[in-house]
This record gives sequence, C-alpha cells and structure tokens, in this order.
Amino acid sequence: MGVTVTSFFARVSGNKMTGPIPNEIGSVSTFWGMNLADPVEGYGLEGTIPSSIGLLSELQLIGAPANKLTGTLPPQLGSLSKLRILDVANNQLTGPAPDNMCEFVEGLVRCFAEDNSFDCPTTCLEGCGVDTCVERDVASSSSLALLCATAATAATVLVLR
Repeated sequence: MGVTVTSFFARVSGNKMTGPIPNEIGSVSTFWGMNLADPVEGYGLEGTIPSSIGLLSELQLIGAPANKLTGTLPPQLGSLSKLRILDVANNQLTGPAPDNMCEFVEGLVRCFAEDNSFDCPTTCLEGCGVDTCVERDVASSSSLALLCATAATAATVLVLR
C-alpha cells in the first residue's frame, strides 16, 4: 500500500536555507502553502520567483518575506485563483507589476510587498503596502530615482536628482 498525499504545506521559517527556489516547485501539484519567512540573519532564498509557481493550482499561501529574492513578480502569479495570502515584503524585487496584477491583488485577503524596488507606477500594489517605487529611464542606461509616495486617493511624486 502506498501513501496518497492530498495536500502539502511547507513551513520552514527561521531557517538557514540559501539558494534559489527551484523551478521544479511547479511539479508539486498538492502544494497548498509555503512559509519561507524570516531566515536566520545572513541566510535566505536568492534569485527569482520561478514562473513554474503558476502551475500550483492549489496554492493558497506564499510567505517569503525577508529573503533575498530578486527580479520581477512573475505574471504566472495571476493564474493562482486560490491564492489568498502573498507576502514577499523585504526582498530585492524589482521591475513593473505584471499586467494582470490589479485583478490578482483584488482577490487576496492579505498582501505584503513593501520594501522592494518596484518600477513606477505601483498603483496595483498599493493594497500590498507598496508606497515607494523607482522611475527607470528606458531611453538611457542610467536610472532616475523617483519616489512615489502614494495615498488611497492621490499620489505625490518626488523627483531626486
């Protein structure tokens, strides 16, 4: 007799893990939650969030704050219709919010993405605590730092030179 796994939750917070989230994570079809939060100082997951995460149709929780994740939020997050909690705060994520992010964020119960370096505008991420962003000058290789301090009804833009 074999063991049938109907659901799977990984809680490895306060750990000494390093390295990337493996692309193979998308093959764990019974994965419904992962808490990879608060690694021991000097440790933490690195690299990008793999696009294969969009294959985890049962995923309800992604908790990966205070790691060293880089790159953009993959648009495949938008296909996670059961996801209710997303916490990627205090990482090194960059880039624009995916086009499908506004609709995706509306379906979340909790969303935390502050203390990253997302490109302006971050309108879709305001519900995730994001109140600053970086304006990137696409025409040249240099970037202009632009802080976007946002409020629920208005946005204030401060240009730094």
